[in-house]
Amino acid sequence: MTGAHLRKKIRAKGFTFQQIADAIGESKQNLSQILSTNNIKTGTLERIAAAMGESVSYFYNCLLYTSPSPRD
Repeated sequence: MTGAHLRKKIRAKGFTFQQIADAIGESKQNLSQILSTNNIKTGTLERIAAAMGESVSYFYNCLLYTSPSPRD
């Protein structure tokens, strides 16, 4: 997970970086540094997801697919 992708997801949900930083107990400057990397740590990603009221899968665009029913 890249910081650039995570930034887009945060903005898409209407959050500011300050709101997320406050919610995860980081300064806005530290969050900015975290989001400038190309490899976000899983624990940090989980904290950001929780602050946004989402699961980590939100950041990966995970969709649940069901198998089509078999044809008769």
